Amino acid sequence: MTEYGDIEVPGTLYKYRALSGEQRKFTANIILNRELWWSPASQLNDEWDCNSLARLSGSRLANELAMRRILRNEFPYLSKAEVKKIAKYRSRRPNHEFEAAMGALIEQERDSIGVCSLSSDPYVEKLWTDYADSHRGVCLRFDDLLIDERHGLSAQPHFGLAMRVSYQDERPGIQVYGKDIGYENLKKYLLTKTRKWEYEAEWRLVKSGFTGNRPFPPACLSGVIFGKAILDEDRCAVIDWVNARTTAVEFLQAREVDGKIVIFPDPLTTIC
Repeated sequence: MTEYGDIEVPGTLYKYRALSGEQRKFTANIILNRELWWSPASQLNDEWDCNSLARLSGSRLANELAMRRILRNEFPYLSKAEVKKIAKYRSRRPNHEFEAAMGALIEQERDSIGVCSLSSDPYVEKLWTDYADSHRGVCLRFDDLLIDERHGLSAQPHFGLAMRVSYQDERPGIQVYGKDIGYENLKKYLLTKTRKWEYEAEWRLVKSGFTGNRPFPPACLSGVIFGKAILDEDRCAVIDWVNARTTAVEFLQAREVDGKIVIFPDPLTTIC
């Protein structure tokens, strides 16, 4: 991982997946059709996800001037007098009324924000247990490789656009008005979860106005890690899915060594 100022660029990212029940077809879809699921933010597993508290800050005059700018941008047909009148009225209302209204808008927007969650750590026991069927599934490895178009990867980054999730003890509040608040609000709104999820080491791709399956460049899927308890028939099915692709994928095997997960190159794929 490399850092450029406040912007962190992820390295390799991982997706833990099960191979049992309904989850099997979703895992197959990732490998065969090169698609990942972007969940609505309202369906994520943390109550803070994309659900920050709206907070007013600054003087009434500062709030009024900020409101004027917003009105001019959002409602260009309003006259100067109308903009001034509405902004003045709004800025003099009790803060809690406006914060409550903003909170309702934030909640409404959560349904239209798509989030694709990944992890930077393939060694997390609880992730193997919760998302990869207690090691009977797989962990998929994704990289933004510098490959030319002949190999199926465009010059535009994909997983390199993922952002790191931060974890804290208190629900974040986003500042409604103020100077240089855009990036800080973005981090608080889209990238904050309660500390109980810190073990996930989550990075996420986020897109407004889109949820559902979305394709990724085929060569970005660079490896498949088999869980330590994967069944032979499931291993063979995954190998068949990978062999149906046109880009190379490395097979690896997770094993338990001295009570810890260790990942080895996989020499057993020939059994199929």
